[in-house]
Amino acid sequence: MVFYYLIAAIVILLDQWTKALIVKNFTLGESIEIIPNVLYLTSHRNTGAAWGILAGQMWFSILLQR
Repeated sequence: MVFYYLIAAIVILLDQWTKALIVKNFTLGESIEIIPNVLYLTSHRNTGAAWGILAGQMWFSILLQR
């Protein structure tokens, strides 16, 4: 069981580290090609919940937490 928590912690740390690198080193909208014509890494900001759902609707998120 501890093994799964360790894997989850490593994945979360890598995720947060790569996000910090992108915010620090990319301008908004900047993109680099990782795999030609297949995979690109692009800097953007998500102002909503998961996948941008309810962007700009903070009041709805606050109501859900009550």
